[in-house]
Amino acid sequence: MKAKILFAAAAIAAMSACQEQETTIKVDVDGLEDGSVVNLYRMEGKSGNLAQADTVKGGKVSYIFRCDSLSPNTHYDIVIFKGDNNTTNKNIYVKEHTQSTVSGSGNNPKSWKVESKHPKQDYENTMDELAKEEYIEITRLVNCMDTAKTQESRRKLNALINQEYSKITDKTFAAMETMPVTDDYIEEIGNRVGGLINRPNPALQAKFEKLFNRLSDEQKASPIGRKIDLALHGETPTVGDKIIDYDLYDLNGNVHHLSDYKGKWLLIDFCTYFCGVCQMSAPLMNYLYSKNGGTDFEFITISQDEAKDFETMIREGEIKNPAFYDKDGDKGIFALYRIAGWPTFYCVSPDGIIQDHFFGLLPDLIQNFLANSKNFNKPDVKRDGGVVTVSNPISEHNNNWMMLESYELHKDSTVLNFVYVTPGSFSIGGGSVLKYNDGKKSCKAISSSIGFDKFVNNPFKETARVRVSFEPLPKDVKEFDYIEGDCEQCFRIKGIKVE
Repeated sequence: MKAKILFAAAAIAAMSACQEQETTIKVDVDGLEDGSVVNLYRMEGKSGNLAQADTVKGGKVSYIFRCDSLSPNTHYDIVIFKGDNNTTNKNIYVKEHTQSTVSGSGNNPKSWKVESKHPKQDYENTMDELAKEEYIEITRLVNCMDTAKTQESRRKLNALINQEYSKITDKTFAAMETMPVTDDYIEEIGNRVGGLINRPNPALQAKFEKLFNRLSDEQKASPIGRKIDLALHGETPTVGDKIIDYDLYDLNGNVHHLSDYKGKWLLIDFCTYFCGVCQMSAPLMNYLYSKNGGTDFEFITISQDEAKDFETMIREGEIKNPAFYDKDGDKGIFALYRIAGWPTFYCVSPDGIIQDHFFGLLPDLIQNFLANSKNFNKPDVKRDGGVVTVSNPISEHNNNWMMLESYELHKDSTVLNFVYVTPGSFSIGGGSVLKYNDGKKSCKAISSSIGFDKFVNNPFKETARVRVSFEPLPKDVKEFDYIEGDCEQCFRIKGIKVE
């Protein structure tokens, strides 16, 4: 009897040890080029963050990485960087409380061996093996970039790389026409089909249709099946259409709808926490929201993340405006709007009609939408000792990420006060002028608080303010333009009203 008790205790201890085993990735590869960098990224769907970076010494990289707080969308990517160029990636799917291993030799991650208890890894390995020759050639072409001395030679190399990726697509689709229709198969279609939304391609559409038609009616009716169907056959809501509503959730689990904001101008930001550009947009949204959000205007953030990552996004981004997440991820409201990339913005009028929509962080388009609504940030005019200061000035068009916060009319000068809240570099051109009388006359720039033609870096979550002085505007001027230069890309704000 005692032996039985001891055996049972040992079994329980073994089970407990198994349950407490850490989730890890063991990497052991050689034959690498010294000085190159092997990056490991934690991925949530299509976007991710750098988890570990190792510089190759002695031709080898070897370590054990601990994976924390996994979600159903989590996997890892391993990529080699040589200078500014990166090779193909290798996807690593990890199962909790087990160790996944990466082993191999050479500079082509697709040729490395990944062993994992996660069921999706077998499918991933099969797809990589299918196009091994093309991946080897892509790696060779990427390495040639280091010796490419002209822009033309780099362009030709990129063209050859794209040809190899086209071959991989053809091989993948040909193989999938006969493969079993598993969950991984359907997910593969779902991950690829979004590219058709922004870049229609009739030949590729036909290939997707062929794969989609292999799905059963039940599979087509599933969330991912509906997403694929919408990407193939749906229409993207566009200018003049009414907004589409859907159940959205806040951090407390309460349900919200876009229709709750009827009667307000809306700027809707479709995003995800794991998108770097989305994180860059948070300071801009916070700044604009602080100016007039919650009154006639509302800025709404919609995330496709799970609740935990959504909460992290709110906290790290210090988001003040209303923010919600979709429990269906990219298969709910993101599918209905056919969102193919982040961030995607929708501009909506008080009656729920779409006025504009665009992909990417484009502060100039956001500013122009706000300005054209006529009610955002009404000008505030102050007069003190002969100086007229106009805050929140009205303008008709802005083609830059800098915003005109105010201008001052002095007897001997006109001063423009700009604000820059987005991370990155900016400058003020030395040839900047203020034009008036339909552009026939102008005032030259005299000085700038950051100097002229010098790039200044604005760190993340910081606000840069720039003061630029010009020759004085005549008293009878009713409207003027700020022009940085004659090029089409030069910064300009047109139609600044004189109050």
